[in-house]
Amino acid sequence: MTVAESKDAGARTDRGTPMARSPGAGDRTIGRLATLVHDVVAYLGTSPDELLYDAVSRCNTALESYLEMQREREAREDPVTAARDELLRLAQLLTAVDRDEVPLVMRQIRRVLGRFDGAPDTAPV
Repeated sequence: MTVAESKDAGARTDRGTPMARSPGAGDRTIGRLATLVHDVVAYLGTSPDELLYDAVSRCNTALESYLEMQREREAREDPVTAARDELLRLAQLLTAVDRDEVPLVMRQIRRVLGRFDGAPDTAPV
């Protein structure tokens, strides 16, 4: 039996929520999403509209599914702890990313800081 055959032998169609299965499942989900984004890029300007729209639809579906799982996970976390951890991670990214990607990181920092911006009674509890 080959590796491919052994994988097919144990294959199931319903595997549950990817992030809930195992720590590596999130990496696979992100890898699949990256592949879908690359598919969209490949179809831009080179394929009939139907193929592009299908690729965009699959990409949007996978993206929304992943983001929904993230929202559910974040809803269970302490907002202050989550913000602190995210800001520390983003601060590290500022010095690690290419210069062209710095504005993306800064927008994420602004998004996190926005949770605490304003009057003290509007900050997450």
